[in-house]
Amino acid sequence: MVSENKKKQLLYNCFFLLIGFLIIYDYSYYDKIKHEKITKITVQRDVPNHYNRSQNETRKYSYEIYTEHYNFYCSSDFAFSVNEGEDIIIYESALFGEVNYYEGTKNGITEHNTFREFYGFQFPLCMLIAIVISYFFLSKLYVIDFIAKVFLLVNLLYVII
Repeated sequence: MVSENKKKQLLYNCFFLLIGFLIIYDYSYYDKIKHEKITKITVQRDVPNHYNRSQNETRKYSYEIYTEHYNFYCSSDFAFSVNEGEDIIIYESALFGEVNYYEGTKNGITEHNTFREFYGFQFPLCMLIAIVISYFFLSKLYVIDFIAKVFLLVNLLYVII
């Protein structure tokens, strides 16, 4: 017979596993495909900190695309392959309405948002693995279990907001 404490812990872990799988499901499946016009493409140079400057100072740029309803960061290849006023196809996630993928209609280049991949798939997967491992080694890894659950809740709030 399973002890009462073990049953409570299992139910508690199932709640957080459900949150993790919900976030991964939201990243994995898109619900809506929207056609939007690009209103603005911005290129921003990141200013290096002069206290922490390397010998060969490399310039870092970030590229952001604005449409009528969305704005998101993209790679330099994608930013230079599309122009303002062109149509773009946006694949929106099923539950929280995040931009998972985007595609240029004229050139056919498809990209996914790498930050979205991190907080929508890789991060929750690592937290789920930590929760499952800590369940089997409950007496030794309770701190990792607690941190993983807090991070999953923060990740869920970030996806919702």
